Amino acid sequence: MAKHQRMWTRAPHAHRRWTENEKDTLRRLWGTRSIKEIAKELLRPVRGIPAVARKLGLTKSKDQRIAELEEEIRQLKAQTAFAPDLQPGQSPTEAVLNA
Repeated sequence: MAKHQRMWTRAPHAHRRWTENEKDTLRRLWGTRSIKEIAKELLRPVRGIPAVARKLGLTKSKDQRIAELEEEIRQLKAQTAFAPDLQPGQSPTEAVLNA
């Protein structure tokens, strides 16, 4: 192998174009599922989902984003004993301040 030749190759799906079917699926799931869940279903990187959603003009409401963040906090709390309990309807900030 030549000195300046790459020692690795790209993954077969790296930078592949989005199909219309994938875009339709993203439109259908956007705002109803987390970015992580959408990425898993589409077999796409998590960081690519919001970028394509913006290009398609998709937005999430503030409430949807808050619910998504609260779910992420619940999952993180399940992994550690140091986080306070988050009650339904309580913001993560309130839970930390009231702990």
